[in-house]
Amino acid sequence: MSLDHAEHNEKACQLLFKTNEFNDWVVTTAFYSSLHSVSFKLFPLTNDENKYESLSTYYKALHLPSSALHNVTY
Repeated sequence: MSLDHAEHNEKACQLLFKTNEFNDWVVTTAFYSSLHSVSFKLFPLTNDENKYESLSTYYKALHLPSSALHNVTY
């Protein structure tokens, strides 16, 4: 994930926000902008002898069941 992509999503978020018409997309673009920004700041992450290049590699290293990534509740 890159800082450029985070800034791109933030710009889209701001443009959508100004219209006051697509609030669901404002939330979506804000989320992805934040995700890209945080990932850019955190990764690569070095912990003891391990180096994680991305959130995906870190998550896979934890050996969590794949269903834990997306827990849907109704």
